[in-house]
Amino acid sequence: MADLLFSETPIRALQDALSPLFDGLFLAITSTGSTLFLLVLVLLVYWLWDKRAGFFIGVVLLSSGAMNVLLKDLFQMPRPPSQLHITSAAGNGFPSGHAQQTTVFWSTAALRLRNGWVLLAPLLIGLVALSRVYLGVHFVGDVLGGIAFGLIVSLLGLLIHRAGFWQLLGIRSRLLLAFILPSLLGGLYFLGQEIVAVWGLLMGLSVGYVLEAEWVGLGRSQSRASAAIRLLTGLPSLTGLYVLSLQLSAPYLLFPLNITIGLSATLLLPWLFRFLESHLLSSRPAQAQQ
Repeated sequence: MADLLFSETPIRALQDALSPLFDGLFLAITSTGSTLFLLVLVLLVYWLWDKRAGFFIGVVLLSSGAMNVLLKDLFQMPRPPSQLHITSAAGNGFPSGHAQQTTVFWSTAALRLRNGWVLLAPLLIGLVALSRVYLGVHFVGDVLGGIAFGLIVSLLGLLIHRAGFWQLLGIRSRLLLAFILPSLLGGLYFLGQEIVAVWGLLMGLSVGYVLEAEWVGLGRSQSRASAAIRLLTGLPSLTGLYVLSLQLSAPYLLFPLNITIGLSATLLLPWLFRFLESHLLSSRPAQAQQ
């Protein structure tokens, strides 16, 4: 079994049968498994659909990303040979980060939001896992391991959520947790820049989420105009901050910038959305009557 799971044979069989005709398709599919793409989906859920679900999925996804860094460092298992790579990849192979993060996002979203999310989850998880093997950057065992760890993280997150202790806490206790829990993860900063980025994002998202509930109270988007305001204002703003973060390598600079990104996503931009909607949309009925 190990010979099949960590063998080049399935990779070569897929590439011989489908490449190069399907290269572009699988490159597009694999991009949907990146943590960056999945975080954009988290923002869409948070801003437009369900704020609580969006925050929960974001925390579980970021925690999973940190766990994947630790697991890769623990197992120290190589990727397939570089001559099989159709896309760039670096670092250790097991477990697949794309497979794990895709599993975490879609399984958690399916468990929280139900409806069409349940149908999309197995399809997209399977396609992203297949793309990583086809592109030659992971063995079959790598993606199966990523899916397994992703399901474990997702179920653990759901169990913690259902325990309901968060609802029992006051704002001071929630803020304390928002600082302490990401800081425990941040204690692993010596493992590299990725951990520092996750640490800052988790802290910013968590603190912003707690304060937003007290100060802003953003609701679900009720119209296309409201959705347009949130997307056209929010996505360019965070894109600018993200591009800036790519230019930084020093943890002492990256950390506060990622806190700012997290705070912007869950607090500052929701406040801006409320402000713009109250001024731009509330006047429309009155103008129509005139």
